[in-house]
Amino acid sequence: MNAKEIMLKALKLEKTPRLPVALLSGGVWTMNRRGYSLQDILTKPELAAEIIINASEEIRSDIVWPGSGYHNLAIRALGGQIKFRA
Repeated sequence: MNAKEIMLKALKLEKTPRLPVALLSGGVWTMNRRGYSLQDILTKPELAAEIIINASEEIRSDIVWPGSGYHNLAIRALGGQIKFRA
């Protein structure tokens, strides 16, 4: 059974051969562990994608959750301001 099948079964509350794994709310963590801040990544979407995918592969996540830990980006997309602190 592949990762997608495991996730779909788990979402249906069906028995799976193992517990599914997902990195949730780890967005900022994935960037920080590579030495980047959210501000750095906002101008480098390709790098952000690479870092998120690599982190998911490293922990063998069954699902990639790219928006996890970046809830403030939705506010920015709607015209809000993000305040960065040092």
